[in-house]
Order: sequence, then structure tokens, then C-alpha cells
Amino acid sequence: CVAASTLRSCTSSSSMSLDLQPFPPRLPPPPLSPLNNSSYFSNRLQVNILQRMSDARYSSSTECGAQWNAGKCWLESGWQGVAAAGILAIRHFNGRNGTYVSAFGSKELLQCDKRISLVVADTESVPVNGLSAFIASAIDQQTPTQIVIGAARSAVSEPLASITGLLHIPQISYWSTLSSLSDKSVYPYFMRTIPVDRAVTTAACNYWREEGYSDVAVLFVSDAYGEGFQKLVVEACSRTGTNIVSFAYSTTDTFSFEAQMQRVANANLNVFLAVTLGISEAFFILQKASEFGILGAGTSWMFADGIFGESLSAVDPELHAEAHGSLYISQMPTSEDDAGWSRFTADWPSFDTAHVNIHLPDAWKLPPNFFKEDLQQSAMDIAALEYDAVAAAAIHACEIAPRGVLGNDFGERFIATKTNISFDGLTGKVGFDANGDRLNARVQLKNVLYGTDGFETPFLGVYRGGVWSWVRGGLAASGIVYNGGELVAPSATDPPTDDGGGDEGVDVVTIVAVCVAVLCLASVAACVEWRRKQKK
Repeated sequence: CVAASTLRSCTSSSSMSLDLQPFPPRLPPPPLSPLNNSSYFSNRLQVNILQRMSDARYSSSTECGAQWNAGKCWLESGWQGVAAAGILAIRHFNGRNGTYVSAFGSKELLQCDKRISLVVADTESVPVNGLSAFIASAIDQQTPTQIVIGAARSAVSEPLASITGLLHIPQISYWSTLSSLSDKSVYPYFMRTIPVDRAVTTAACNYWREEGYSDVAVLFVSDAYGEGFQKLVVEACSRTGTNIVSFAYSTTDTFSFEAQMQRVANANLNVFLAVTLGISEAFFILQKASEFGILGAGTSWMFADGIFGESLSAVDPELHAEAHGSLYISQMPTSEDDAGWSRFTADWPSFDTAHVNIHLPDAWKLPPNFFKEDLQQSAMDIAALEYDAVAAAAIHACEIAPRGVLGNDFGERFIATKTNISFDGLTGKVGFDANGDRLNARVQLKNVLYGTDGFETPFLGVYRGGVWSWVRGGLAASGIVYNGGELVAPSATDPPTDDGGGDEGVDVVTIVAVCVAVLCLASVAACVEWRRKQKK
């Protein structure tokens, strides 16, 4: 296992392990566990949260579009809020604080002796780095990982789920929506608190049908998330009579990215969906769309939930007027009707940054007034999904093994009974189907409008049960604004004569690199599993 040791030495600085707070004194001190020959406590549930703190896809401050520090592109405050929510969830569970998830304070959990120990690691938004971060913590013989929360990106979760499945470690993502992750023959230990992309793509196609759009250009990032999303859009829109013209782009090749934007402009379309990951990509798309005359009046741009809609405030001021009236479609995790969510947002300003910062690297620690500042609603939605992923792990662990040792078959029992999970979380009723997918999906459409305080995202409607429900009773009455501030939907254009060259721009080098990394890390994982068995 020399390879595993090398991985650990390279990445251990990006993760740290600390208990969050003392367990309630009413419970007796736990005995030592026979799980392995270490000081591993029988009531300790070791959780590894894989956070999206930075983005290794960007290698310069110019490309970053966020905070560039010590040669690294650190993500904006919205992602810090997501990380904070997961850490707070563990603190609330360990303290049996049922203010936000009532099950934490239930009689059953008060009688459960489990507490969570936490390791936080940065995936750096790319598969190889994410896998390395996971392996670095998983090979620690003192605290073997028992549950993984994350990753955020589907491109990271997909190869990671192969490894967690091999090691029988439950993995619960809070942002990975790739539909292929539902395949239990490939990813048997993967679950998620966010519904699959199919819910969003179905909602988008039904919206376009209501508008009467016959042709839509889809510009998508050439990674697992983007390619999976594009396929689902084509599939869903084939049922609603909307023709999809697809254009892939690579984030590692600016020249091909610009060439694809030129092809989009040449396709003679005026309705667009951008499936992008990262605000820098969205800025580039808007900039080129403006240059090529396909942004502003007479067009309709929609952004999928790979970005925060409010983040467009940082776009070049010259583009504000043309970007005004864009649309943002995403999962709708939270609602004012969810009692726990309402209490959580009300108490957000009172949370203590010190409880979070002990788990974050110096370059990404929360500023003193972090919880006093307003956070983007889109970011808070993802934060709620991470909170509920932690809650699902903790509550179900107590259901499986309320007291005493977890046992070496903990992972198998957790997954075998995952459909029994049911509780009221920040994102409403939380439950999972046989594939580990979230039940009770709902999708929202928002306008992206520029005002005195930057871009805001007023709510237009929610899609659930196969139907759009619009504010004020209908789409026409919803107050929807189109790009350039237009109040009338853009007229139809002549359909394109080809597919727009959608296969160009796929990042083949990245795909090959990921495949090689998965094969190498599978060998490392097998080695880890062998060493674990020697400890039984």
C-alpha cells in the first residue's frame, strides 16, 4: 500500500479531524470497541464530508473569477455557507438539538449513544483530487471512514461512488444530480438528498412547451454533469415536441469554447439553455453571446443550477442590461412551508463562526461577520441539502445501531434499509427510493433581474406532479421578464439545419485522465479493504 501512503502524504494537509462538542452528559462514557486494534470508540460514527472549497480547473487569477490565494482558486462565500451547514448539522446532532430537525431531539435519538467525528476535505472540484482527498482519510486506521457526505459535483461523485461501493461505505451527496448514479449495479452505496437532473430537465421542457418554443440551443460543459444533463434534456423534450440543438464546450480550451459560441450564434436560434459549472464559465458565455449578437432583446437565456443565479451580479456591467431577464431553473429544496428551514434561516445570524472554522483551511475560514451577512438563496438551498444529508446519515445510524458497536457490516445494513429513512428536514420530508434517489422532487423557475442591489432572482413558479404552478395563477400573469427587459416572449426562428457541432469541444484528455485515476485508485481501495480485513 505504498501508493495509498503517498496519496495521504500529499493531501493530508487539506483535511482535519476534530470532535465538535461534548456528548450529552446523561449518557455514560463509551467502552473501547473491538472493531480494530485502536482507540476507536464504539459509539463514534466517522463521517467524511467532501466539500467543494476550491476549483483546480482554474490555474490563474484571471480564470478564477473568485478568490485567488496561494496559487488556488477558492470559491465564493456561497460555498462557504454550504460547508458551514454540514458542520452545523453534526454539531446539532451531537448536541441532540432538535430545533431544526426535530428527530435530533426525539426520544429514540436521546437514547442512542452515537456521536459523529468529522473529517472535512476539499475535492478541489475535480475527480482526481477528490478521490485523493477521500483516500487520504479512508486509509487512516485509527478512524476508518464509515459514511461519506458528498461530493458536490457529479464529475467527482461518479468515480468516488465506485470506490465507496467497493469498500461498502454509504455515500450521500447533496448536489450530484447525474442520472446514471441511480444505477445500483454500478454505484450500490450511493444516495443523494437532491433529486436527479431528470426532474429539472422535464420541468424545463414543459416550460418551453408552454411558451411555444419549437427549437432550443443547449450549451453544456463536457463533463459527467453536463453530458448527463444534455442527454436528459433531449430525452424529455422529445416528449414535448421541442427540438434540442446541442453544443459541448471544454473549460480547459478557451479557443474551442469561443468557437462553440460562434457555432451557437450561427445556428439561428434565440432560445438558449446554459448548463455550466462555475460563474467564470457563465461570464464567458454571456460575454461571447453579447459579442455575437445573441444576448438581449429577442432572446431568452436560461441557466441550469450549476451556478447561483444571483452570482451574475459580478458580470461585466456592460452586459447587465442584456442579461436582465434571464431565467434560472433549479431544484427547489427549501420552502417557507418547511418549519425547520424557517427556524434555521431565522437563527442563521446567531451561529458562531468558531464552530465552523476549526474544520476549514486557513485560506477559506469564515470572516467574523459571515453569519450576519445575507447569503445567496441558491447557496442556502444547497446548504440545506447538505444539512439533510448529514441528518439522514446520523438518524439512520441510530436506527441501525442505537447503542454499542456499529459492527463491520454497518455499511451493508445502512444501504439495505435506506428506504426506511423518513424525517422532516430543512428540505421538507426526506426519504429515498430503492436506488437511493431523493423522493418528493420539486423544481423552481426564477427570473434573473438586475436592480439597485445587483441581480436578484424573484420566484416565478414551481413544477411538481407534472404541472407548473405559476405565481398569480398563470405564466402570462406571473410577471416574467425576458432578456433585455422585454415583456413579450421572443418570436420563433427558422430551425437549424444541423446539430451545431455538439460533439466538438469534448475534453478527451480529462476523460482519459479520470479513467486512469479510477483504475489506479480502485487498486488502492482493494488494498485498503484487504488491510481492514486483517484487523477483523
